[in-house]
Amino acid sequence: NYFLLSSSMDKTVRLW
Repeated sequence: NYFLLSSSMDKTVRLW
């Protein structure tokens, strides 16, 4: 779960 969340956050940061 944590890994998935990290990936999601990473994607969001990348978008930013």
